[in-house]
Order: sequence, then structure tokens, then C-alpha cells
Amino acid sequence: MLSDRVVKNVPGKFGGDDVTRAKFLSWTRSHHLKFFLYQQPISPWRVWHFRIPAALQKFLSKEEVAPPSAGWVLYRYVPPVNATIPLPMPHVVTVVPGKWVHVEVPTVHNWPTHVPGME
Repeated sequence: MLSDRVVKNVPGKFGGDDVTRAKFLSWTRSHHLKFFLYQQPISPWRVWHFRIPAALQKFLSKEEVAPPSAGWVLYRYVPPVNATIPLPMPHVVTVVPGKWVHVEVPTVHNWPTHVPGME
């Protein structure tokens, strides 16, 4: 919200962490989006604000345990590229479809942790 960019919420039926789904791709293309910020699900296995040990959660749920962070994942849209096929038909142009690429965001030290005046 502090990036000086227009922010759009992805409707629930298009959202999720699978950026290769056809519905998601068509919706993002129709809205000309360049970035997609996704928050991974937060593990519900908590007592008060403490996380239950991963081994106990795995034993009780019989499923793999998600990473401890409820982190955010940033994707950038790489637009389609025109590629020519040299042989046997040199005039044929194919379009390589665009895709969403995961962006590694570097860690920033001494980053502000709150907005001034909003205590």
C-alpha cells in the first residue's frame, strides 16, 4: 500500500498460490497486472499465540507441516515473446505464452516496522 502503485484484490475464485491456472491467467491478463503478491496460509496449529511443535502437528494431522512463516510470495509477470521458427517455414511466428515468475525479495535491515502516527 505504500508503493505508490494501484492495488487490486484478486477475487477468491481466481486467487490461490497456483499462478498457472487458466482462470487466474486470463483474469490477470484482462486487468493488465504486472505483479502478484500472495500470502501463504497461516498454520492453524497454535495455542494462544505459540505455535505447536512441528513434530506434534505432523503426528496429529498426518500431513506435512508448512514452513513456520506466514510469508508473502511475490510474482512478476513476464509477457509473451514472439519467436520465429527458422526451418522449415521461416515466416511462421509463434507466441510463447507469458508466465508468472517468483521474485526473490532481498532482506532489508532497519526497515520500518510501523507507520508513524499509527501506534
